[in-house]
Amino acid sequence: MADDRSNSITTTSAPSSSGTAVTTSECSRSSVHTNDNEYLSNLIPELLFEILIYSSTSDFLSLVQTCQRLGKVIINNSAYIYNKVIKTRYAAVAGLLDTKMMKGWLTPTHPATTACEAYMIKEKSLRQRRYPGHHSSDLDITIRLSKPGPQYLHALVEFGDQVLATFRYHALALDVPADLRLLWRTNLPFTMELDRLMVEMLKVANTTAT
Repeated sequence: MADDRSNSITTTSAPSSSGTAVTTSECSRSSVHTNDNEYLSNLIPELLFEILIYSSTSDFLSLVQTCQRLGKVIINNSAYIYNKVIKTRYAAVAGLLDTKMMKGWLTPTHPATTACEAYMIKEKSLRQRRYPGHHSSDLDITIRLSKPGPQYLHALVEFGDQVLATFRYHALALDVPADLRLLWRTNLPFTMELDRLMVEMLKVANTTAT
């Protein structure tokens, strides 16, 4: 992939998983699970990654805990796997959100993302001034979508389809082709709905274990 913020979604070659061999006892306590884990951990990296790409992201943690070697492969190549999932399953909405490579992770760069983050951080600051000592978990934005990391994929899993459906619904009302930037700047109903979805995506990013 290209360097930071230079290109949109592109492809790369699969990383290697060599040098992480472990014993069978490290993989599982039962013989049945041991055979399953050996089968997975002994797959060539490219095939293993293809399986992971089409697995639920909620299953990644379970897979990491299944076998020490398998866990190392996933952790060491997490950016590649997450990026591949985005390019494979969420390419349309990722394109709408101006997704680009930043420090090895596909990251949304659409102004709606940073604008929403700035608003929520400002709102949190104002509430803290108005109500000293008051804590609201909904406003704890410590992890941003606009920063590189796995949180973007978690947010796409929950709300990516809604962002895409909302864009298509409002775009149909226009007589000329439109991109998300144009709608966000000129269509108030769409802007309000997209901002709401951005808030929900930020909440997912800050509540999902990564």
